[in-house]
Amino acid sequence: MADGLYQLDLDGTLIRSINIKGYDSNPEAVCFDGKYLWIAGNQNDKIYQVNMDGVLIRGFSIGGFETAPRGVAFDGKFLWVTGVTTGNLYQLDRDGALIRSINIAGFDSNPEAVCFDGKYLWIAGNQNDKIYQVDLGGVLIRGFSIPPGETVPRGIAFDGKFLWMVGSTQDDIYQIDRDGALIRSFSIGGFETAPSGIAFDGKYLWVTGVS
Repeated sequence: MADGLYQLDLDGTLIRSINIKGYDSNPEAVCFDGKYLWIAGNQNDKIYQVNMDGVLIRGFSIGGFETAPRGVAFDGKFLWVTGVTTGNLYQLDRDGALIRSINIAGFDSNPEAVCFDGKYLWIAGNQNDKIYQVDLGGVLIRGFSIPPGETVPRGIAFDGKFLWMVGSTQDDIYQIDRDGALIRSFSIGGFETAPSGIAFDGKYLWVTGVS
């Protein structure tokens, strides 16, 4: 069983591997809030706040409204979670209180990942293998297909200019512009064969995996 949390440079070189399976063996997603990482875990249906060494600070359950969390994002104030139980997008405060629930199954019933670009949310969906740009009300603006050869988008992040997507078909990370054009890709299968989430902290990429 792999460690579950990985820090990489932007060329895919592994900097360190952190074992977080002690608090959740199925870390599905990760995001960065400017100081801490937030991890969505499917073993216990919880969102975890952890420091940059992967040390658990606290966690709260979202099992009352979502039992299959897949994505987590931070917009500067609130957390956003996607789930595949009902195809919903959830807005939460950082104590886990549900602010609102938005059904987005009309454009994708399997929202696997979410990130925030400073204005919009970007959602990677597995029903149609697309990336969607949506406003903060969950209204679809546009969508485009994920890179060819990848059929299981699992995580998405934004670095200030480009989107980064991780997929589990080929265990690859893809750098994509906001029109869907592939910039480059690289494999992380040497250390994680089931990548599930990706985040950018201003300098490094962070990847979760469930292998």
